[in-house]
Amino acid sequence: MVIKLLIKSGLFYGAVKYSINQGVWGSSVRTTQLYNDIGEGLSPHWTEVKNKIPLELPLLPSTGEACFVAKYYYNQGVKGTFNFLHRLPCHIGQLAKKAKDAVGSAFSSFEEAPAPAAAPVKDK
Repeated sequence: MVIKLLIKSGLFYGAVKYSINQGVWGSSVRTTQLYNDIGEGLSPHWTEVKNKIPLELPLLPSTGEACFVAKYYYNQGVKGTFNFLHRLPCHIGQLAKKAKDAVGSAFSSFEEAPAPAAAPVKDK
């Protein structure tokens, strides 16, 4: 499990470091130039893939639609978070009651067990 975490962390670090070295997080001019370079590099391969796979991709949403969707889902996330926080005391109380009942039933099974019979005492 630890090895898997280390491998994933190393891959993530490598990807971030590579993107920093390529200038993705730099100035917008450098990022635009990198985007155009990637597009030019992939265009011959992309046309070949489009010829082999007849798939029509939908158009990207307009800026207004994307902004509306982003706001909508952000607001839904905020509402869900506060709904969870609002109900958290109730859920903690229910969890505590279930834990108390489980511990109580576990100890009551020890109390209900018959006591071991005493060994007979021999007279001398």
